[in-house]
Amino acid sequence: MPESVFRFKRFSIAQDKCAMKVGTDSVLLGAWVEPANSKRILDIGTGSGILACMMAQKSSAQIDAVEIDEASAQQANENCNASPWSDRLTVFHSSIQSFVESTNNQYDLIVSNPPFFRDALQNPSATKTQARHAVSLSFEDLLSCTKKLLLPEGILAIILPVNEAEFFCEVAKSTGLFLNDVLRVRAKARHEIEIRKVMKFSSKQIQHSDTTVAIENEERHSFTDEYKKLTADFYLKF
Repeated sequence: MPESVFRFKRFSIAQDKCAMKVGTDSVLLGAWVEPANSKRILDIGTGSGILACMMAQKSSAQIDAVEIDEASAQQANENCNASPWSDRLTVFHSSIQSFVESTNNQYDLIVSNPPFFRDALQNPSATKTQARHAVSLSFEDLLSCTKKLLLPEGILAIILPVNEAEFFCEVAKSTGLFLNDVLRVRAKARHEIEIRKVMKFSSKQIQHSDTTVAIENEERHSFTDEYKKLTADFYLKF
């Protein structure tokens, strides 16, 4: 069973009320993306608020976090308020589609660990289905909303399984967002199979950087040096 509170070096995430618990995907995305001089950041589908808090730790930006599930939004709000950056974090209980219609804000950086299963068997839990399956938020809707909310020089950073990532890139291109950087994620150092892609998109068609990280060595919980270095600002054990 996951712990009810997941503790990082500078903040903690209570996760007993939200559908999706703290996982490697959000930590990878949050650790990899650099907010640089972003003044305003948006986290789409914040869940427990983990990505919003990671972005707050890495920047001085004002950060908005949107979450459609009421219990998760409440927990994200509690986690953000308990963090050292509560004055810069705002959680909205809303779909991103409704949020687009209600806000005048535009963002330098948008981050998302979105629901991604498009054709797989859905979970019996309605909240987990909403969090993991592209039912209430298709890739097309996500990208359409992103285009409206990004500043002209803005960046979208996202993590997806490999097959879904390929499809997402094609949909993104059709909306005028182009892959700029990619981090290929392997579960084991000796395995060539990729399990995730962490990606950055913008309206610029530029040659992108292409790097790889493996999470573990052969033994379980024997983490690679590269993964430790990437996540060292967050995980207590590193």
